[in-house]
Amino acid sequence: MSDFDGVQGNLLTLDLVSRYPRGEGGNEEEILGGAIFILSILAVVVVIVGFFGGFFTALLSGQGRGWVSVAVWNGSQEDCNMTTEQFVIEREEWRINWQSTLSSDSLTEHFHLIVYDAYTGSIAKELSPTSPNGESYLNAKGTFSVKIFIVGDLGDWRVGAEEYR
Repeated sequence: MSDFDGVQGNLLTLDLVSRYPRGEGGNEEEILGGAIFILSILAVVVVIVGFFGGFFTALLSGQGRGWVSVAVWNGSQEDCNMTTEQFVIEREEWRINWQSTLSSDSLTEHFHLIVYDAYTGSIAKELSPTSPNGESYLNAKGTFSVKIFIVGDLGDWRVGAEEYR
């Protein structure tokens, strides 16, 4: 009797020693076949974990794709007129967003935003939203700058560029 008689486990194990005790002989081909089968299963598991490991790690840690801030500009000036520094967008999908402490839509107090392609100097997008908060999407990678006009008093404001990574 061995020390492990009667112990049952939930793991798949290679129990060739207790199946074929020394001296009683055993079919060596069956033993070798069982060992190869178990090693094949382990190899498949290692390949699957290696292939999907990064995906599952990102999924479980909450690091999936999402919006990432590239540049942010803040202010509280009224009637502001500024051009931002250049920023680089590495992906095709990105957006520009704006926020202010103004509580309602206004035609007299609003943002006016012009996104410029830094290489060509051409306008990539021009926005005159009447809403104090919003976003607009662009589909081009490259280097850009934004001309920010604040018409009237929007209170504290924020303009940001985010790309989808």
